[in-house]
Amino acid sequence: MEMDRVAQAQLLSREIHAGQLDKGGRPYDEHTAWVAERCHGDDAKIVAYLHDTIEDAPHLMSVARARSMFGEAVAGALDAITKRPGENYNDYLFRVKQNPLARAVKVLDITHNMDIRRIPNPTQKDRERVELKYGKALAYLLSE
Repeated sequence: MEMDRVAQAQLLSREIHAGQLDKGGRPYDEHTAWVAERCHGDDAKIVAYLHDTIEDAPHLMSVARARSMFGEAVAGALDAITKRPGENYNDYLFRVKQNPLARAVKVLDITHNMDIRRIPNPTQKDRERVELKYGKALAYLLSE
């Protein structure tokens, strides 16, 4: 029996992020699962599970691999949501906003990243990142 596409993406994400922890010290796949659980539609869930795989492990995941495994819509969204080395954050957000699938997933990604309760002992730097970086990014992505 063939594994469904969402389950395949979840498994791939777990393999790629194995041993990786988020800023709060929790297994990284808890973050991708939180985002995916709040997405509507299989393509959005797949993008949610894979949204950091190309950036974190380009030797294991690429846009071309995503295209062959999950199709053009997922590959295009992953290309849009993957920050490129040395890329200006505002340019990155502009690209994300142009792709509706990437935009929907990024809004949920940022929403989860803004939950300061995920960090056991948040520092001033953590609070500033949440308020300044993520708050502005979320407002921009939600604006028309």
